[in-house]
Amino acid sequence: SLMDITGDQVPEIFIGGRSAQLKAINGKTGEVIWNFDRSQGGIKWFNFYNPQFVADQDGDGTKDILVSNGGNVMIASGESKGRLPGNLVVLSGGTGKRLARAAMPDGKETYMSVAALPTANGKDYKVIFGSGGETIGGHLYATTLSQIMKGDLSNAKKLDQSPDKGYIAPAVW
Repeated sequence: SLMDITGDQVPEIFIGGRSAQLKAINGKTGEVIWNFDRSQGGIKWFNFYNPQFVADQDGDGTKDILVSNGGNVMIASGESKGRLPGNLVVLSGGTGKRLARAAMPDGKETYMSVAALPTANGKDYKVIFGSGGETIGGHLYATTLSQIMKGDLSNAKKLDQSPDKGYIAPAVW
């Protein structure tokens, strides 16, 4: 994902991946601007999936990042023990600092990139996300960014469910 956070008219590169890797890289110089700090929140962090830019939530004048985090790649396919709940996370686009975290409402992991769509008034976002894995059942949900910012997905609307497979491929609006 690309967004200019340095003000030099050259977009920075935001790269996420396995083992809690998420960083912002200066598009002009190639220097790392920030790395996600895994010690944030006192929880176990896993894979970051495709980040989505959302309106500034922390008032620093920079768009922020909505991203899903989950999926322990160290656990064998089909193994159910040790699978911790995935999270939807909002991070400061400028610093990588965690602004909000909301755990999957069904307590399952996540491998799905979120899909965010601004609401008609532009003040909130509709968000689709999924839980489960390749061999673990899960749910497809819809919620709002404002609910994620509150850290609570208990009111997320269940769109679909599967007892055998989770929701992995990103949704589209």
